[in-house]
Amino acid sequence: MDPGNPLPGAPALETAAVDPTVTPSPNPPPTPTDIFETTGEITRTASLSQTVDPITGTLATGETEIEETTAQDTQVGSTSNGSSDSSLSSTITSTIVSEEVEPPAVNGIPVDSIVVFPEGVAENVRQIFARGQDMGRDPHAFSKLGDSLIATPSFLTKFDVGPYNLGPYDYLKPTIDYFAGSFQRYGVALRPGLHAWGVFDPLWANKEWCQPNENLLACEFRLNNPSVVLILLGTNDTGYPPGFDKNMRQVVEYSIENGVIPIIVTKADRFEGPDNTNNNILRQIAADYQVPLWDFDLVAETIPGRGLGEDQVHLTVFVENDYTMPEAFQTGTGVHNLTGLMALDAVRWAISE
Repeated sequence: MDPGNPLPGAPALETAAVDPTVTPSPNPPPTPTDIFETTGEITRTASLSQTVDPITGTLATGETEIEETTAQDTQVGSTSNGSSDSSLSSTITSTIVSEEVEPPAVNGIPVDSIVVFPEGVAENVRQIFARGQDMGRDPHAFSKLGDSLIATPSFLTKFDVGPYNLGPYDYLKPTIDYFAGSFQRYGVALRPGLHAWGVFDPLWANKEWCQPNENLLACEFRLNNPSVVLILLGTNDTGYPPGFDKNMRQVVEYSIENGVIPIIVTKADRFEGPDNTNNNILRQIAADYQVPLWDFDLVAETIPGRGLGEDQVHLTVFVENDYTMPEAFQTGTGVHNLTGLMALDAVRWAISE
């Protein structure tokens, strides 16, 4: 299996082996400061189915404030000897009025409720990022850790390969450019059926790409060298909540120690039972470690059937990836991909400050 191929093992998409250490990036992504205007630095503070089987390739059943600083350009006339002459002086002043702009909500849910990113989290994210940069992490790369819910070409890939139309969420485009190449990357930390306890068990690691006795997360960090990791686990962790809590904390701690910002993702299903135990554990872990929480479970309440297919686990698919279409907000993957991009956007803004 090629960890750089979003459809490993799919006959229709077989390609030559790709070196997983090389992440495709058609155009050099901009640095965080490239998005600043020359007339005044723009600062943003975040307070903020039918699915495709990844193995066979067949179908299976914040508020963000944007504040523009005042910019003044003054032109003063001078006499021939260089001294200022009030009769010749003209002052041209242009002022950009500071304003707060709230990004569009998703099905009525504010962005800062979906992406939980208070200032304490933002500061911790910057510290983790700085540690990662000291370790040589790629600031433009993110990895994915999870089970079949995201081990699918329906998860984020079209933001790399297209087409897509962000519609009213076009402000997210710089984040797509910044992380170019990571959206379509499959990686070695995605395994259908993965449990939290399996993350550090070498038996779950890809034998083709991982070293002997290397776990899949260490292998992924070595091959992709990311600065961010999206973590979606919990569907397969049923029956023993304390074990899930312990194992997830180990995953978060390992990521932080290795200079990789963990983004914890809640899930739409209730596979472990109606009390939503695992999602509540994930929320508490995010709060305890002051790391970003992408609370998809919250917005899933606004999608028909919670965005789940007939199996009540996998998400319904939105193929068009066009957010001017109402259908985008009535399907699991449509809302999942959009809100995931929002989570990455919040991280990008935090590390650019």
